[in-house]
Amino acid sequence: MLSIRNRGGTGNLSASGRRDGRLQPGMATMTVTEPIIRWVNVYKRFGDNVVLRGVTLDVQRGETLAVVGRSGVGKSVLLKTLLGLMAPDSGEVWVRGRRVTGSQSAMDEGRRLIGMVFQNSALFDSMTVAENIALPYWENTSLPREEVMERVTRLLGMVGLSKVEDLMPAALSGGMRKRVALARALADEPEIILYDEPTTGLDPIMADAINGLIIQMQRDLNVTSIVVTHEMATVRKVAHHVALLHNGEIIFHGTTEDLFTTDNPYVRQFIEGNAEGPITIIPSSTGGPDA
Repeated sequence: MLSIRNRGGTGNLSASGRRDGRLQPGMATMTVTEPIIRWVNVYKRFGDNVVLRGVTLDVQRGETLAVVGRSGVGKSVLLKTLLGLMAPDSGEVWVRGRRVTGSQSAMDEGRRLIGMVFQNSALFDSMTVAENIALPYWENTSLPREEVMERVTRLLGMVGLSKVEDLMPAALSGGMRKRVALARALADEPEIILYDEPTTGLDPIMADAINGLIIQMQRDLNVTSIVVTHEMATVRKVAHHVALLHNGEIIFHGTTEDLFTTDNPYVRQFIEGNAEGPITIIPSSTGGPDA
């Protein structure tokens, strides 16, 4: 059994044997408890462009939520309000029952529960694979180097990599970079993992492998996952629920099965990739960071 000891030195984070009662992607039912993540009437604008328009969205503990929508509609901005990288102009963000907006200490505490896999992997090019993954340990613990390197090797094993510790990011394929980024996100033992376009730029086989890892992390570690994606294959495979963001508003939130069977014309146009329909093709910009 793979395990990673908690920073406090006791207990472990299991990578196997913890599947009983877990949600399977596409399941329509789940036990409703207090959401682990909640956006309440969140607004965000850049100049005259309102990117988020009163977004209200709940994410249940242990589920995988896919957030979909056209480029520039605010998907990444939504994640950044959760991470505290952008403050909403109004509205509230809650993590594990605590409001994190308006309180730096609460935001810092909430951020410690979250791991992030960025679209471009965000590895440090001047550091080896091992050094990239070890960075959270060096920043947040006083563990000896030998133990840190042992943990790095375990984490790499969890994402299906071995004997790559001494490689530089430039020597990795796109899929390997994604795996290393996920291993680094796991170093902080998060309860929540955010994936920003995790399969962008990957061939179909490698994309499916990354989708499999997302499922594995949710099942084995019981993490809550939010996956921002354009890929319907990813949505079908990994998501329990899906939220469609359009013009800064959530216009659909339901199960994956509901997404692919609804007659909502906005949803049908998006999942079928039709140029004609109620979603007009107009070049747009957030007026700020990539949304």
